[in-house]
Amino acid sequence: MCGTTKAEYSSNDFKCCYESGLYCSKNQVETEINVLVLKDLQLQLASLFVTAIVIQNLVEVLVPYLIGKINAKREEKAAADRGETVPPKSAAEEQMVLTPFANTIDDMSEMVIQFGYVTMFVIALPITPLLALINNVLELKVDGYKIVHESQRPHPNGSSGLGAWNGVLSFFSLVAVGTNVALITWRTGVVETIVSNGGTMKWVFFSLTCIGLGLIVSAEKWVIPDVPLEVLQGIERQRLIENVLVLGAHIDIDEDEPPIKGEDISEFAFDPTKDVVDPSQIPQIPLGDLRKPEVSSASQP
Repeated sequence: MCGTTKAEYSSNDFKCCYESGLYCSKNQVETEINVLVLKDLQLQLASLFVTAIVIQNLVEVLVPYLIGKINAKREEKAAADRGETVPPKSAAEEQMVLTPFANTIDDMSEMVIQFGYVTMFVIALPITPLLALINNVLELKVDGYKIVHESQRPHPNGSSGLGAWNGVLSFFSLVAVGTNVALITWRTGVVETIVSNGGTMKWVFFSLTCIGLGLIVSAEKWVIPDVPLEVLQGIERQRLIENVLVLGAHIDIDEDEPPIKGEDISEFAFDPTKDVVDPSQIPQIPLGDLRKPEVSSASQP
C-alpha cells in the first residue's frame, strides 16, 4: 500500500468486488457459475469489511502513536547525549509537533465507497449493512481520537451539506438498483421460477424491474422532502432569534414574521444593522410550536 492513498486502495477493492459479481472464467461449467460467483463475491465482501473494521482502524490509531513514541525517545536520547534533559512542553508546543490535519476527503471517500459496497452487493451478502454500522461506530471513535490526540486542531470551516458527494451517492443508488437486479436475474435461480430460461425473458424481467424500482425511488424522493417542514420552521425561528438577541435586530410587533430564505432582509420589519429599540418587544418573537419547560410544584419556592 506504499504510495497508495486509502481512497485508491478502497477503490481497487471496489473494482475487484464489482468484477467478481459480473464476470467468470470461460472454463467454468454453466451450472456452477452462479454458486461460484456468489461465493467469491461473499468472500471478498466479508474480507473487506473485516479488514476495515479490525486492521484499518488499528493501523489508523497505532501507527501515528508508535511514530510519536519513537520520535519522543529519539529526542530524549539526543538530549541525554548532550547531557541535557528534555524540558516539559506546553499544550501549544505539543500541538505544534503533531501532524497537521489534512482534510476530510479521504474519510468521506471511504464512507462513499462503503456505501457502494452495502448498496450494490447486498444481495450477495445481506449482512453488509450490519457490518457497515459496526465499522461506522468504530470509525467515529477512531476519527475522534485522531483529531484530539494525533493531529493538530483542524480549522473550523462550515459547510451547508455534502456538496458534490450528493450527486455521487445518488448515482450509486441508481446503479445499485441495476446491480442487484442483475445479480438476482443472472446469478440466482429466482427468475427461472417465474419466467422461462430464455435470455430474452430474463432481459425483459431485468428491464421492467429496474424501471419499476427506479420509479419508486424517484417517487420517494419527490414525496418525502430532504428537510422536514418542522425543521425548516425551527431553522427560521432560530435565525430570527439570533437576529434579535445577537445582532440586535429591530422588531415591529405588527409584522413579526421571520424572513423567507433568499429574500432581502430590508423588506422585513427588523434590520440587523439597527440598535435594539425596546427589550419589551423580545417576547413578541414568534416561537411557533416551542414549549416552555414545565416546572413541578416541588421545585417551586
